[in-house]
Amino acid sequence: MDYTLILTTDIDCSVSVCGIKGDEYINTKGGEENRVTLPEGVYDVFCMERDNPGLYCSFTYHATGMESEESWRIMLRTKRSDGRPYRRVHDLDNGLAEVEVESTGLHGYIDESGNEVIPAIYNDVGAVMGGLIHLRIGDKWGLADDSGKILADTKYDFLGTFSEGLAVARLDGKYGFIGPDGNEVIPLQYDHADSFRNGTAYAELDGESFMIDTEGRRV
Repeated sequence: MDYTLILTTDIDCSVSVCGIKGDEYINTKGGEENRVTLPEGVYDVFCMERDNPGLYCSFTYHATGMESEESWRIMLRTKRSDGRPYRRVHDLDNGLAEVEVESTGLHGYIDESGNEVIPAIYNDVGAVMGGLIHLRIGDKWGLADDSGKILADTKYDFLGTFSEGLAVARLDGKYGFIGPDGNEVIPLQYDHADSFRNGTAYAELDGESFMIDTEGRRV
């Protein structure tokens, strides 16, 4: 079955649609729809600005499994709403795409319409996992959800990935755990702590090592 990719870019640029069955190259005019018919498959779509070869954006296009629709739409954006260019726009990840701003090198997230959900003010942003995004300013980490709401300020020296609903956090040399709402569930009081597995986590305090449960009780 063939699928139609409806491609729009915000600038005049060259777009390559790359797949295992061959590549398509499209010279686009900013704001206009460009259509390309492709057989079923998975494609990488790259947008490269001719006047700035260091700037590009990319998406993965899955021309598979669509029963009611035969057309896919992708809007490749290389610039912010204020006209400043992105250095890079990554693939969509759960409806969001990580971006890096050309002038500052800072990171954020935009949605499929190009609106900034997470402003590009961070030195690093994590992947969208379970609707949550880790954020770093300098050497401090915080947490936001995929709507852009800040759940935990960028104050932690370390913030681990969530495991069994809790993430290890370290502040001023002490470890504890925060929940997906950003609140500290288990106080930051340990000299060391590891992620939860099978309901328990390893912890150290005052030279003693032990296991704790998800409420911070020794087991």
